[in-house]
Amino acid sequence: MVYWHHSTALQTRYLIYRIIAGERKRFEEEKMKLSALIGHWGLESGEIRQIQDCVWEVSGTYILKAYERLSDLERNVQIMKVLRSMDIPAAEVISTSEGTDYLCSAERCYMVTRKLPGAPVKDIKEVKKLACQMGQIIGRLHLAFQTCEEELDFWDNSLLSEMKGWVKDELNKNGWTVIAQSDYENAVSSLEHVYDRLPFQLIHRDVHFGNFLFQEGEFTGYIDFDLSQKNIRIFDLCYFLMGLLAGEEGLRPSTNEWLLMIAETVAGYESQITLTAVEKEAFPWVMENIELLFASWFTGISDLRCAEDAAKLFHFVQENETAITDTLKL
Repeated sequence: MVYWHHSTALQTRYLIYRIIAGERKRFEEEKMKLSALIGHWGLESGEIRQIQDCVWEVSGTYILKAYERLSDLERNVQIMKVLRSMDIPAAEVISTSEGTDYLCSAERCYMVTRKLPGAPVKDIKEVKKLACQMGQIIGRLHLAFQTCEEELDFWDNSLLSEMKGWVKDELNKNGWTVIAQSDYENAVSSLEHVYDRLPFQLIHRDVHFGNFLFQEGEFTGYIDFDLSQKNIRIFDLCYFLMGLLAGEEGLRPSTNEWLLMIAETVAGYESQITLTAVEKEAFPWVMENIELLFASWFTGISDLRCAEDAAKLFHFVQENETAITDTLKL
């Protein structure tokens, strides 16, 4: 029996060793492939460091990003070039030695940009200080989008259509286990009541601190326009504010802190663009529908924990509708 345990332990250790060795081999193979790839940008001697899934830093100066869909890459290239032409801090697209903006292999498409200074803010103390500034930053981006959106080819999306389409279908398919059907219907009905009066324009669509760079408290650049689309403009503000509540326990603001951050973010935004009274009235309904969207998405990929987290945020906004609109001083 002792021998059997010893033998099993050796087999387990050998299996772990093989797994680690296999992972190391795959890593080295990918690194060699990427090294050859970046040669098309004259960077073949650059040190490669993975910083996110499908994103690598090269020599501390450039960013290599991989895309499954060429259309997503082209959208990013297009918007970054237009924003830079307007002196908006977006990353510079680096051309290949062949003079193209990107390179495609059989599996993926790649582009290289010059790394912007700064980094995403992660410290909750800093996050609380930056609410007003983030409002200004989102407002300036929206102003730039208003100026250039006719030059850009982006799809017209509708939050309301999504809610009445795939979001409802997914929640219904799963038997309304995460969100009650009555809660869904009330939230969508409230949004529908004002939807046609909400200003519509090109938006970022993925506004969170991970996509905005800061250095010593100063904003240094916008990144990641993969999801940019035309939609209701307060989507960006509501998405950003809900994201502040989605962090880990201990890294989230209290209810009162969050309400203050709403006021400060909107004040910053309105230093650039004045929101309509209807937009301010719609804040809680847009927030609720964003969380319904997340609950449906996570349900669809069988991530029950994240779906339940989205449902909790939905109910939190439901319970604080009046406090939110009071904060906006309607």
